[in-house]
Amino acid sequence: MSEQNPISHQFHPTPLGWLTENLTRFTQIKLEGEDNLTTAQQWLARGGSLIVYFLPHSWIFDPALITQYAINPYLYAINPYLNEEGARPMAWLTSIKFTGGLTGVKPFNRIERAGAQQFANRQHFLQLPIVQKYLITPENEAAAHQMNFRSIRHAIRILKAGGIVGASPEGTRGKTGGLLRANDGIELLLKCPRAAALPVVLSVGRFFNRYFSRFSPDSSVELRIGNLINYQQAESLTELYFWKDEQRGIFTVADALMMHAVDNTLPIRKPGVDPYGEYSWKRIGIHWDRIVKPDSTPPVADLAGL
Repeated sequence: MSEQNPISHQFHPTPLGWLTENLTRFTQIKLEGEDNLTTAQQWLARGGSLIVYFLPHSWIFDPALITQYAINPYLYAINPYLNEEGARPMAWLTSIKFTGGLTGVKPFNRIERAGAQQFANRQHFLQLPIVQKYLITPENEAAAHQMNFRSIRHAIRILKAGGIVGASPEGTRGKTGGLLRANDGIELLLKCPRAAALPVVLSVGRFFNRYFSRFSPDSSVELRIGNLINYQQAESLTELYFWKDEQRGIFTVADALMMHAVDNTLPIRKPGVDPYGEYSWKRIGIHWDRIVKPDSTPPVADLAGL
């Protein structure tokens, strides 16, 4: 096996890309839950695959922050190879606005798109375009669903190959200051054999308010890494919670993953707004008669027989 590490640490020529890789020059990076990253390393080393999901989604480069300061130094760079033949595949499910190519959807500006693509190339991950619900119109509906299907299918292939897939369950940046309800696509990924999900609670404070309009040099970026969870564990959580408003339907596995992540304290994004948003206790109830201590055995144990 070649000992050359596939991770390149060259700087980006684009301003936003350069800023992401050189963030420590401007603010402090705080990482909590390194023991959970160690567990994730073990999971990958023993043949598992990983879904890295984060919340809340505040800035378009949230995935870049997580890749630069959590995935690469702790997960990918430590064990970048699956075997003698190839590197571990990695991808992020990203907005169609980063790639363009869909009727009726205006992409991000050229600098933002170039920065995202260059970062993906240097950090060796694919961008799999996803069309969010609010971007779907009668004119592009068929093409949008086809594109989403192809991206999810590609992500599943990566997971089956022992790779890493990053995703935002919310699907887009919230403007209310609270969490949005999760999309169900992440459930399809977690159903993959030997897949586990690793939650990341991301707080970018005031530093990355839209286009730095409220720049605050004393703010910090925090990444809090939660416990691994597999599909069976997430499914058991769906039996514990319910929506107080029955019109919201059933409590899904995607909803359960959000509740698993928000065991951590969420950052306040807007004064006077509950940061838990759709997952606040005003909207969610608990079946108290069903409370059983969740299985605390790390999913790594599920691979003991491999």
